[in-house]
Amino acid sequence: MDKILEYQTAVKTIIQDYVSYYYEESTLNVQTIFDDEQGHYVLIHLGWQEDQWRYGIPLHMDIIEDEIWIQRNQTEVDLEDELMALGVLEEDIVLGFYTSADTTNK
Repeated sequence: MDKILEYQTAVKTIIQDYVSYYYEESTLNVQTIFDDEQGHYVLIHLGWQEDQWRYGIPLHMDIIEDEIWIQRNQTEVDLEDELMALGVLEEDIVLGFYTSADTTNK
């Protein structure tokens, strides 16, 4: 299988598994946006929870060239470990929400 197709499958699997596990009994509307052509993969939740409107994007990953960029991860899931368990190379994972100064100390 082509590397990009493998990475698309890995990202979609992680997002779908997260939705199945964490939003199974939620009253929130959950939307997954999978744009293979542009390389964008987003999880959105929205709706009324008790007396408050909720809207959030807990997960956002992009595939840019041959790398998976984790743009946002507001979950307890270690996306790097999950991606590597699905065959993604560690050097192909970029933490997009860190500055270059943050990553030099890791």
